[in-house]
Amino acid sequence: MLLPTTILMLAAAGTPTADALVVKVNSYIRSAVDYTATFEGTTVTPGTDKERSMRSKMYFKRPSLMRMDTESPMKTVSVSDGKILQSYTPAMHVLTKMPMEGSPLVNSGATRFLSGERSLGEEFTATMSDCTGCRGAQLRLVPKKPMEGLSAVLVDADPLTGRIWSIRSESSNGRFRIDDIKVNNGLKAETFQIVVPTGTQVMDLASMKQPGNFRLPAGMEMPTK
Repeated sequence: MLLPTTILMLAAAGTPTADALVVKVNSYIRSAVDYTATFEGTTVTPGTDKERSMRSKMYFKRPSLMRMDTESPMKTVSVSDGKILQSYTPAMHVLTKMPMEGSPLVNSGATRFLSGERSLGEEFTATMSDCTGCRGAQLRLVPKKPMEGLSAVLVDADPLTGRIWSIRSESSNGRFRIDDIKVNNGLKAETFQIVVPTGTQVMDLASMKQPGNFRLPAGMEMPTK
């Protein structure tokens, strides 16, 4: 039979402070050699109410290998070695190369959050958030400095281990949600390579020197709804 004091200790252990949970989440992220996850993102075109949505499967392997298999709105395979982002669109037989810095994958904040390159406590102010129906405890992370219109990141995590169940954003220019996060899958280097058919057109934008200003050629942009 558990004594009342023991029950209280267990309850307290399951509800850490925001700073304590940030430490556990940081440790969890940095312990992952690789991870896979599902990604759903929506961006809003500035000055309009037009939205662009994307659904992808994410793969990441330290230190900087990344892959996204996008099914909608258009099937695309994107890989990066941390410096160059390559995106292949089978329907158009086009392979596009651009610097990773300033690309949509970086600007979304999703990959930046899960990279583990910097402590969450360095970039965000953390508080606990009340969330009925959330799995585990929920952290609300507010950027200490402006971050591409990002207002906050909400993280559902195990209060004891820091395991992340889901991540979603609050933003003025869109939103993203990451679910089904699985770590240490033993991903091979081959996962982060693209083999394209002979005759594929290559658009090399990697020589451009203005991060954040890259635009895909007409016809390759995601459709609006």
